[in-house]
Amino acid sequence: MTTPIWDLFQPEKSIDLLLNAAEEIKEDYRVSLNLRYINELLYLQVVEETESLDTFTIDSNKGKVYLEGNFITRYYPLAKFFRIESVNYKVELKPIWVRHNHVRFKISDFKIWDGRPRKFDLVRFISRFDIFHKRYILQTIVKLFPNFLSLTRLNNEIRVNLDYFLNKINTSHNIEIKKLSAHNHKILFLVRSNILVKSLMDIFGIDIVVVEPVKIDSDSFINDYGI
Repeated sequence: MTTPIWDLFQPEKSIDLLLNAAEEIKEDYRVSLNLRYINELLYLQVVEETESLDTFTIDSNKGKVYLEGNFITRYYPLAKFFRIESVNYKVELKPIWVRHNHVRFKISDFKIWDGRPRKFDLVRFISRFDIFHKRYILQTIVKLFPNFLSLTRLNNEIRVNLDYFLNKINTSHNIEIKKLSAHNHKILFLVRSNILVKSLMDIFGIDIVVVEPVKIDSDSFINDYGI
């Protein structure tokens, strides 16, 4: 029997379940996170609670992570003047390194366009030259996740603090993220840990997370994922 998806956001339940599942062992694991189910959580916990986003999803393919959605602009003075109620956005992120359970993603592409189809898309045209409004959208998104997301000084990279999540599991155990890869609507983590995290599949269900022992010096980290 798996845990209902909404229980993941009740800290007292998540922590108790994880602690009960933990067993002392040192091993390397491949943890596969299914983004399709994570998007359900994001909608319930983030999108419904903010007036800035109409939609927000995370996807992955061919080594990159994509942030996509619809950003509400109807209250923004310049957008109001041009009668632009919302803009669609797509941010392409490429992971460049993982250190001390922090991941840094480089923004390799960023597109915005009018949320309503038009013969001439003024938003798409201006966005080719206008960095300010792209930065404004990105900063707004990052501020929705202040505990684990931040921008670099030049706003061309996003930092993800994975310790925020790991500390909620069990601070007394050593969990180290060694590698990260993004493919086929999943994010793969190579994890070195002294707790038996394979039991997480029994807790949350294989639809959300899959954990498999691997050898850190092998190619099995990304094998069997169509790469």
